[in-house]
This record gives sequence, structure tokens and C-alpha cells, in this order.
Amino acid sequence: DEDEVEYNPREPHAPLTQLDTPEYAGAIKNDLVIEKLLAQAGIRLAAVLNWLFADYGDELDGTSGLRVPELVF
Repeated sequence: DEDEVEYNPREPHAPLTQLDTPEYAGAIKNDLVIEKLLAQAGIRLAAVLNWLFADYGDELDGTSGLRVPELVF
């Protein structure tokens, strides 16, 4: 086909970025990237735990307890 692009490993490519330079690592530290990702992960974990352990009992008849979601395969 004319639309297919062939891969040629001998073609020149852009130089790889050095990750241990102050320009790269410094930007990650200064922008608090790791801290933001950890905070997002904590919020997502809290949402999952709340969903798993939420009390969905009927408050009118006094029943309550842990509800285990059904897994559908």
C-alpha cells in the first residue's frame, strides 16, 4: 500500500534527552510534579476505599453494614 510507512532504523533521529541534568530534573522538582502525582493518587485511593466500604444500609429499618459489590465476569 502507498499509505504504509516503513520503519528504517538507520534514519537519524533527535538526540535523546539527558534526564540527569538540572534543566530536566530541576523542572520536575521546582514544579512539584511528584508531589502533585502523589496527591492525585491519594485522592483516587480514598475514592476507591470510600466506594468499597460505604454503608448503603436502609436507615429506616436499622439495617446497615458492609456491602460487598458483586463482580461480573
